[in-house]
Amino acid sequence: MQIKFLAAVFAASVLACGAARAQEAGSVTPFQISIFNPVQYPDDGATVHGIKLNLLYGKSAAVSGWDLGVASRVEGDLNGCALVLLTCVGGDVNGTQLGVLSHSEGAVHGRQLGLLTCAKGGVDGGQVGLMAGTKGELHGAQLGLLAFAEDGVAGLQLGVLAGTKGELHGKQFGLLAGAKGGVNGVQAGGLACSGADVTGAQLGLVTHAKGNVNGTQFGVLNLAGSVNGDQIGVINYAKSTKGLQIGAVNYTETLSGLQIGVLNLQVESGTWNKVLPLVNWNF
Repeated sequence: MQIKFLAAVFAASVLACGAARAQEAGSVTPFQISIFNPVQYPDDGATVHGIKLNLLYGKSAAVSGWDLGVASRVEGDLNGCALVLLTCVGGDVNGTQLGVLSHSEGAVHGRQLGLLTCAKGGVDGGQVGLMAGTKGELHGAQLGLLAFAEDGVAGLQLGVLAGTKGELHGKQFGLLAGAKGGVNGVQAGGLACSGADVTGAQLGLVTHAKGNVNGTQFGVLNLAGSVNGDQIGVINYAKSTKGLQIGAVNYTETLSGLQIGVLNLQVESGTWNKVLPLVNWNF
């Protein structure tokens, strides 16, 4: 019993000495405890290599290890794991950030989880939240009611609203799915929209490619600049079709392929070249 007591006293002494050195030098401490910054020890200039305990709100220069408690601000990088209700990291997250609000000014290399998650510098790994967003590029998976990656997606994006201003390389699923920079992979949604070319597949009630489709569009209403592949739906529209259109109404201006539908329209240079039922072809 005495041995256990002495061991506990020794361990506490080691932590206290380490914290005292950090307080003096503003450098590294194995342990930091905060009531509400600035009521904390060591002060917020310390770097924690070990455990940072935030009873209410604490602040530190950087953390390598565990960041625990109610609210925390880390000015630099977090290398390890943050389990904090409100967690904000001024640098990169290398590991896991979990909270009701999880925010990183830098990039996330690992996992960011919470009701609201934000990584300004991009995500390389996974991001999950009611609202999940990054101003950088997503490499990995992003899941949320609102999922947004400003600079592009390389991987999987899933949300009621799923969008990117950049290119989609991978898969995007949402009630509303949008990729301003184009699609290279699969895009599916109630409304699936690409601001540039689609290489792969676009699926939805309404599919729209502002550029060209090299692959397949499948929906109730399919709209494309030009199609090199297939359009399958109720109404299909393409300025140029090289391949196949199957629908109730098919419209194209130039055709190198086959139209199958109730009404097939081919309009070239403003002239109604062909208006045919059932089948129209040009090879």
